[in-house]
Amino acid sequence: MNGSTLALPPSVARLIDEFSKLPGIGPKTASRLTFYLLRAPDEQVNAPGRSCAGPQAGPGGM
Repeated sequence: MNGSTLALPPSVARLIDEFSKLPGIGPKTASRLTFYLLRAPDEQVNAPGRSCAGPQAGPGGM
């Protein structure tokens, strides 16, 4: 990107790589998603995983 290189922690680089594997997500969008999630509150970051896991995943599940 613009000829500059930025050394990223391996965990961040892996997350960008994983997002890039999704249909319609290129490296730039994957980077934006990654850095958004790094700044987001834990509740917001964990919500998609809980919704996929089903009702038993949350406290006081159904």
